[in-house]
Amino acid sequence: MTFTKKQAEILDISKKMFAEKGFVETSMRDLAAFLEIKAASLYAHFKSKEEI
Repeated sequence: MTFTKKQAEILDISKKMFAEKGFVETSMRDLAAFLEIKAASLYAHFKSKEEI
């Protein structure tokens, strides 16, 4: 699967946050806040946390 530059950035940050806080404890809002984007924008790139 080919990812956009932004999707690759989201995946990289997600891996770090999942390792640090755990998958269950990391929310899409947490990811969005860290990436300095709105949660709705994050959902434009990935449909769910499970898809990430």
